[in-house]
Amino acid sequence: TLNQFIFYNSSNMAKKTEIIPEGVAMQLDKHFQELNENHRLIYEILALTGLRIKEVTLWKKDSLMPSKTSSEYMLLSYTPHKTLNSRKQTGSYTKLEVAISLDLANKVDDQIRKTEKIRLLTNLPYILYGNVTKKQSERFSMVQESGFVDAANRLIKEHQLCVSEGILWRYTSRQSGNTLAVTFVVTGT
Repeated sequence: TLNQFIFYNSSNMAKKTEIIPEGVAMQLDKHFQELNENHRLIYEILALTGLRIKEVTLWKKDSLMPSKTSSEYMLLSYTPHKTLNSRKQTGSYTKLEVAISLDLANKVDDQIRKTEKIRLLTNLPYILYGNVTKKQSERFSMVQESGFVDAANRLIKEHQLCVSEGILWRYTSRQSGNTLAVTFVVTGT
């Protein structure tokens, strides 16, 4: 029975992640070009695929593949970190793929090429990096979820992107999987 288990942080799981209101999402789409290059790419991928941010920030250089069935899109391989342990235990694939447009695939490919030198210097396979400081151009850090969320919320504040009650929307990284467009794509509607 469940009485033998202790559940920590269960109060954090009681509230479902809110879907980004369509009006806020449309306004974010208008202004996301103001984000830095890494954050723009992350935003587009999150908005169009519903992937989790960790699945995006830990892409490796071999993440982009041609589709075997169509030349109209490419496949983006990713590791579903949230379910990785259970997938390993059941013998399921630990890599999944999502279809992306050729335009978006070109942006990912550009990022792969731009970070080739960094991958050689760091001996790491990832494609999303940022400089630690402008002065230390040979030091790099992984793009962090918190940095992306902070940048998105600064954009929301700067452009006063509010819900209908006039309250500024607060972006969280978990909201990208909960958009109307992603729901349509996932369900095939």
